[in-house]
Amino acid sequence: MQILHQPLQRRGLVILASGIVIILCVYLSQYFSVGGITEGRNIVLTENQSELFDSIALPTFIFMLAGIVVSIFGFRVMLVSWTKGASMQQRSPHLAFLIAQVLNRGKIRNLFWVSCIGYLILFLFTSNTLVYRPELLFSRAYGVEIPSTHVIGCCGDPGSFPVISIYLSEHFGIMLIPTNILLLALLPALVGINFALASNISARESTISCKQRSSKFAGIVGMSAGLFGGCPACASNLLMSLTGMGATFGGVASTTLAHYQPMFILVSLVTLLVLPLIMTRPR
Repeated sequence: MQILHQPLQRRGLVILASGIVIILCVYLSQYFSVGGITEGRNIVLTENQSELFDSIALPTFIFMLAGIVVSIFGFRVMLVSWTKGASMQQRSPHLAFLIAQVLNRGKIRNLFWVSCIGYLILFLFTSNTLVYRPELLFSRAYGVEIPSTHVIGCCGDPGSFPVISIYLSEHFGIMLIPTNILLLALLPALVGINFALASNISARESTISCKQRSSKFAGIVGMSAGLFGGCPACASNLLMSLTGMGATFGGVASTTLAHYQPMFILVSLVTLLVLPLIMTRPR
């Protein structure tokens, strides 16, 4: 059976592609808008332009969320088509069928959700999406009212703006950045799928093969890189504080790692996308 020609899968693929196009439009619009106000290496922003960027901050997040939701729905439709195909081909080697089969098993499906939610919570804090600072009073440190919302409309690399900061209490707040919202939807799902596939393989095989060891190491690398992808400086500061080295190395590490954010994101996505292919490849 040629699963690529199934009507349901084609419909899901079209919906998924539509969501990806919406997300790409957000990034491209930011790229060209910043390019239009850049002179040399400096960004020249008038007061009217600043107000314009602030006014489109919320629509930017709405479009980003719309693209994410449409993409998730498209993938869900494709997963349904894979599930139907898997029920007809019990031993198909196709990765799509394998994912559908694995996620339909009770215990492994539960592991998928536990690992997905666990990684989501970790990423929320390491990316500074959820901000908890017991040693600070936000009203004094930043001169803000509690509760309140502040918008920084421009500028930076595409996906790094706008920034919406929500101060819920003196010690707890939320910081929303478009790229981090996208990673919040993508990385936990990839981690969950990798955990589910690895668990399924371990349950079938009595001995740990070299490929399993390599896959486990690659998975750790991908998940770790993803935690630094949202905000390398934030993740390094958190790591240093947990290990008691924050006062000595925290500033140096955060400054150094901040320049490697694109690399962390790329390493994480490539690893977590390629790893299922390696794990399910026949010996």
